[in-house]
Amino acid sequence: MGQDFTECWASAWPAIGEALVHARGGVTSYLENQRMFLDRNDYLEETFFTFPFSPNRDESGSVGGLFHPVTEITSRMLSERRTRGLRDLAARFELRSH
Repeated sequence: MGQDFTECWASAWPAIGEALVHARGGVTSYLENQRMFLDRNDYLEETFFTFPFSPNRDESGSVGGLFHPVTEITSRMLSERRTRGLRDLAARFELRSH
């Protein structure tokens, strides 16, 4: 809490930086199923998130802050990847057996 956004999300900056800049400029951005490599648990980990960057305007009409709810979907995305891999493997095996 209270940490600068660019510091807090430093390892994700290549994926989210542009969306944040747009939101600070007053334009809502939405990233869905965004793949990022985050430095956590003492190693770079492949992760997936969905989140908007919504500018909140103050009484003068300027962007006074951002609403940035985050939903991590890493387990779902990895599960879908494994399922696709197994389905592709089964299809290849079926083709060879005919």
